[in-house]
Amino acid sequence: MSSDPNAQPLPPAEFALAEEEARRRREQVIALFRGRLHWAVLLALILGSAGAVVGYFSETPEYMGQGVIKVEAELDGPMIDRDTRDVPRMFGAFLERQAAAMTSSEVAKRAIASDLWRQTVSEAGIEPLTTGDFKDALGAEIPRNSTNIFLLFTHDDPVVAAAGANATLRAYQDFFRQQEAERTDRNIGELNTTIAQLKAEELSLINQINQRLKTDETIFRERLAALNDQLIARQEDLNDTEAAIASIRRAADSTTPGLEEFQDPTAMEYDEQIAEREASVDTYLAQGYGQNHRDVRNLRAEIKTLQALKQKYLEQVRSGDTPTFGNSQLMQLMAAAQKLKEQVDDLDREIESKDQMLNSISEFASQLGTVRDRTARAEDEKFRTIQNGKALRERVQIEAYAVEPDEPSNASKRAKLAAVGLVGGGGFGVALVVLVGLLDSRLRHAADAKNGMRDVRMLGVLPSLPDDLADPDQAERAAHAVNHIRTLLQISGPNTRVFSITGPAAGSGKSSLTVALGLSFSASGNKVLLIDGDIVGAGLTRRLGAVVNRPFDEVVKEDGRVSVEHLNEAESVAIRKGINLMDALIEIGALSRDEAEKLARRRSDASLGILDACNGADLEECVAETGIPRLHVLPVGNARPEDAGLLSPKTLRGMLSAAREAYDIVLVDTGPVLGSLEASMAGAEADGTVLIVSRGDSKGVASRSLEHLQSVGARVVGIVFNHALEADLGETSYGSMVSQDRRGQASIQVDPAAAARFGPLGSAVATYGPAAALRNSPQRGGNRELVGASSNGHAA
Repeated sequence: MSSDPNAQPLPPAEFALAEEEARRRREQVIALFRGRLHWAVLLALILGSAGAVVGYFSETPEYMGQGVIKVEAELDGPMIDRDTRDVPRMFGAFLERQAAAMTSSEVAKRAIASDLWRQTVSEAGIEPLTTGDFKDALGAEIPRNSTNIFLLFTHDDPVVAAAGANATLRAYQDFFRQQEAERTDRNIGELNTTIAQLKAEELSLINQINQRLKTDETIFRERLAALNDQLIARQEDLNDTEAAIASIRRAADSTTPGLEEFQDPTAMEYDEQIAEREASVDTYLAQGYGQNHRDVRNLRAEIKTLQALKQKYLEQVRSGDTPTFGNSQLMQLMAAAQKLKEQVDDLDREIESKDQMLNSISEFASQLGTVRDRTARAEDEKFRTIQNGKALRERVQIEAYAVEPDEPSNASKRAKLAAVGLVGGGGFGVALVVLVGLLDSRLRHAADAKNGMRDVRMLGVLPSLPDDLADPDQAERAAHAVNHIRTLLQISGPNTRVFSITGPAAGSGKSSLTVALGLSFSASGNKVLLIDGDIVGAGLTRRLGAVVNRPFDEVVKEDGRVSVEHLNEAESVAIRKGINLMDALIEIGALSRDEAEKLARRRSDASLGILDACNGADLEECVAETGIPRLHVLPVGNARPEDAGLLSPKTLRGMLSAAREAYDIVLVDTGPVLGSLEASMAGAEADGTVLIVSRGDSKGVASRSLEHLQSVGARVVGIVFNHALEADLGETSYGSMVSQDRRGQASIQVDPAAAARFGPLGSAVATYGPAAALRNSPQRGGNRELVGASSNGHAA
């Protein structure tokens, strides 16, 4: 059933079909184990136990030595607190690389060459491991969010496992330290090479600068600074001289000092010059020149000089000590000023020239600065590399050495393999039984027949009975099984009175079932005719010993030796003296003893049977009594196996029509379905067909037999399973129909004569049928008799 709550329920008809299909599949599975369950359990136990042992010991016990390596995160500086630092990114990848290094061939070689490993191998007395075998025994695990690496070494000796792990721990630590030392030396060497290259580049740049400056740059800059200082001094001197000249000239123009001094042209000229220079300073500063720039400093000096000259001039004016125009001092000042101007101009030109030279080496100076910065960084990195080298070599430490393990590391795996072996072996044992069941083409249980022919109902199950049946309980249960089948046939329909009984192969029990059903039907008050339709096997005729001979008087008439008068006379003598007709003919001299015996043998060779009844003979003339009330038999008669081809559906239909008129029940015993002609014809003409299969019959043959009957139009009313085991009988509705108390009190004994005549199954029905059925002797009357009787009550 679907677990989807939105799924639509199946219609009742489809649901019933699905349930029936599921039930059928369950029965098929159960049928595979029926009769084999004990073998399945036994094989499952034996093979499961064997599988568990094989699985457990298939894995050699292995011990795992485990050591721990602690890896410190690499730092940029040697003095950082290791307990509080952050683990750098990509540290997980670094741990993985170290784990790979631990299990590498190089570390394995070092471990094998160690004294610890050699001593352990010598003491343990084991064969030395190759590098490949040692490497295969190694393993490494990195726990989540951990800086530890667990080193594993597996061996079947716990001492060797621990020694292998410890030897590898030491080998890896030495290997790592060596690798780090080599890496540090390699890095320092690379840095030394870089620094040397930068130094050479720096020297080259310095040489190019000196060539441009035609001297050492430092000396050149010192000279330039000295020239600037000289220029400033000469400019200051010039400014002072010019101020003095101006003051003398203003004093010559005015001899009376007073308020007019503030409008003195010389003072005003000083003010204008000071204002111009202050404006120039502001302009330079706005353009980004610094306070220490040469031009700014010169302007500041000129402003200071002018302010001093102005102040000096004003003081002279106030004191009345202004020099007169044309004074010789003026002339001297003017000459000195002229000389100072020339010196200032010369210094300006020289400084400008040197500035241009400095500008020409600016690119080299920039490159030199860059080179010197790179050199400084390289030297700093070299210093840190040297300082960190030792710390880096110590970043890998052995946290814990391996100890000798107490238990195998693969104990759980061995247990799992044992469990797998147990399940696999047990499953294999069960699978063998299932395979045998699938490959077994024989019918072993009633369920096999029921599942293989599920479209036809199971009429009943018959037990397997011994030929010398003597157990009353067993006989009573067999009789009830036959009566059960007879009841189902009776209620199959009021017009179903002619039954064809057949099987897939000889020996299925067709004749035994026919006789037993005949006894059951007759005991229930029905007039029954048993027809032996198996012309080839003639099993019913042989079992009942049924022979229908022609009347002796007809044989005598056909011979023609005895006249009608002598024949009538002999009949009168026979009646009067109570002798048979043959003896009467001999007594009156109509026949000799030899002639009479020849006629008697001719009479025996000309017995009547099914072919005679089909070919127009009176049915009642061909039927023999069985000695059981209401039970009659139509034997094979004088027909031979090759005469089976003489039987036709039309003549058989006519004979069955006559039998249906004269009898309540007609049971036709035919040959095997697939091996006889009469089985197909009888099945097609009968009202119903009973297919009996026996334990040991082929499943395929039984199925094909059913299909063949259905293909010729036979109405198969059911199947009967014969020679069933006790377990099959226990599943039927009549398997335990007789109570234990009643069985213990049973006093009726099976009649040996009935068992010999009707077979075990028929004798069981006859024994537990009406008492008169066993008390009656074989009837001798008319022209229908059993072997050993002649017609009209006269001895043959």
